[in-house]
Amino acid sequence: MTKFHMAALGAALILGCSSAGAETPVNIARDLPSVTVETEHGPAEISRIQDPEHRLTGDWARTSRPCPDFCIQPMQPAPGVTTIGELELLEMLQDPEALVIDSRTSDWFRQGTIPGAVSIPYTYIIDELGRLGCEVDFDGWDCAEAKPVALFCNGLWCGQSPTAIRNMLEAGYPAERIYYYRGGMQSWRLLGLTVSGGEDMAEEAEGLCNPSDYAALVGQNIAAVTLPAGEEIRVLREGQPATMDFNPARLNIETDEGGVVLRVFCG
Repeated sequence: MTKFHMAALGAALILGCSSAGAETPVNIARDLPSVTVETEHGPAEISRIQDPEHRLTGDWARTSRPCPDFCIQPMQPAPGVTTIGELELLEMLQDPEALVIDSRTSDWFRQGTIPGAVSIPYTYIIDELGRLGCEVDFDGWDCAEAKPVALFCNGLWCGQSPTAIRNMLEAGYPAERIYYYRGGMQSWRLLGLTVSGGEDMAEEAEGLCNPSDYAALVGQNIAAVTLPAGEEIRVLREGQPATMDFNPARLNIETDEGGVVLRVFCG
């Protein structure tokens, strides 16, 4: 998919706004009530919530997350990368040559994602470049045949997909084949678009996350920590961001290079 194709889609949808009325009260565009995309579980229809009075609630209605770590992201995460919106993302979801990546940690992914997106957490993106059309060579990765990919995370305040993008570029992924859906899940939900998975779990998971329960971990070496039942820890690749994620409570642990826990936080 090229930038020209995305521009053509946008123009077509804008022109559609001047045509006759829609069959549903809340369309994606005037003559576009829904889009069907392929997922690992079969076809899925993406539309918008039909209730014009619907409001965001719970975690997704928050306006102010502490920065750091949840700072407003730049419009362009790196030179050469194209930032896109929902209409362009829908086109990529329908493009068999492209891949849309949910780069959030797996606990977030399980709470609900964009239909058709695949889960590749930002901490593992380099390990998964083979899925994106790259091949291992003597110097690392050969990404001459890399796929067009769009990455997203939680929203304008989320640094997970920008971090993944910058790591991909360092590994040799062509910038012109990377697209950044900056709005992420918060903008997607704000527009009432279809969410697959546990779309109502974010508020519940927020109540499960209590960093004070894990305060004793600060100062310990993560390799020596025994976790409570029902939670899991990830071992990070050398050189990747030193954040370890726990499930299902969205609890994160930040360590130094030696694996010593610096702090525990909800993210």
